[in-house]
Amino acid sequence: MLKIAYHPIYSHPLPEGHRFPMLKYAYECGAKQGSYPIAFNRANEDAVNLFISHKIDYLSISNIVDQVLQEDFSHTPKSLNEIIEIDKNVHRKFLDLSKRFIIE
Repeated sequence: MLKIAYHPIYSHPLPEGHRFPMLKYAYECGAKQGSYPIAFNRANEDAVNLFISHKIDYLSISNIVDQVLQEDFSHTPKSLNEIIEIDKNVHRKFLDLSKRFIIE
């Protein structure tokens, strides 16, 4: 069995959260579990799409994702249909929160 997590090359400390906020959010969502990883993934995808479309600036990506993750995503989905519904709810919340970051 390959144990990458215990390999000496991976024993360095994690990057500072204030310098890499999206990495910090990813670790936090993984630790919280529930639907947080789903919410993080969807909000990140949506924010990156807005950035690529030149509708938000780069730093807004982490700001919007952070705001989306302030919601309660502690429910653990039990089916694919629940995952799809959570994804849709995150997208709606994202659309609402991202309006103030749009570059006109």
